[in-house]
Amino acid sequence: MKTNYIIMILTFFINLFMALSLNSFSSSTLYLPMMFLYFLSGLAAFIDKIAYYKNSGQKLEEKISWICFSVCFLVVCFYIANSLGFIEIIFQCNYGTYNVLMQGIQNSFFTFNSVNITPFIFLFAFMLPFAYPVLCLISYLREQGLTMEQVLYIHKNNKLKLFGLLILSVIIGSIGMGICHLKYCKSDCKYGSPQYSKYFCALFILSLCISCVRFFLRHKNDKLSTHQQEEQSSTSKQP
Repeated sequence: MKTNYIIMILTFFINLFMALSLNSFSSSTLYLPMMFLYFLSGLAAFIDKIAYYKNSGQKLEEKISWICFSVCFLVVCFYIANSLGFIEIIFQCNYGTYNVLMQGIQNSFFTFNSVNITPFIFLFAFMLPFAYPVLCLISYLREQGLTMEQVLYIHKNNKLKLFGLLILSVIIGSIGMGICHLKYCKSDCKYGSPQYSKYFCALFILSLCISCVRFFLRHKNDKLSTHQQEEQSSTSKQP
C-alpha cells in the first residue's frame, strides 16, 4: 500500500500545534484535562495505525506505533490515577519556571516523595507528532526499494563515511547555536535566555536525516548499477 504523505505531514503539523498548545497553561486545573485529551486522541490514532500496519505487514512501522500507543496509555493512566485520588499531579513555580510534580497521597500507606515529571511530559508530548515524519521516512525508503537489510549492509561497509556525516551534522548544529547567539545579541529586549540546545538539536537532526537518506539512496543505486553491469558482463561472455 502506498503511503499518503500529504495526510501524514498534515497530521504531523496538527499534532505539533497541539503539543505546543500545552505550553500555554500554567495551572494544573487547566493543564491536566488538556493533557488527558491530547494523549487520549493519540491513543485512538495509534490504535488505528497498529491495526493498519499489522494488516499491511509493515513490522517496523507497527513497532513504532506500539511505542507511541504505550506512551499515550501510560500518561492516560497517570491522569486517571490522579482523578481517582491515587496520586497527585501538581504544579510548582520556581523563580518563574513551572515544574510538573507527581507525588503520593499524604498519610497513605503507599506514599512516595515528589518526582519531577516535566522532562517526561515534554518528551512524550513531542514524541507523538515527530513519529509521523519517521513513519513517512521509513515508507519512502521502502518505496525506493531500500530494505532494512540493505541499510545495515551499507552501514556495515561505510562506517567511516557515516561518521563523517555525523561530524558534519554536529558542525551544522553548532552553526545553529551561533545563529541563536547572534539573534540574542541583536534583540532589543533581553528577556529569557538563548535556547542553544533547541537550535542545535533542530539543525543537527534535520541535517543528519537529510544527509543519511541521500547517502543510503545513492549507495543503493550504486550497488544496483554495479549488479547490472556484472549481469551484462556475464551475459556477454556466454556463447
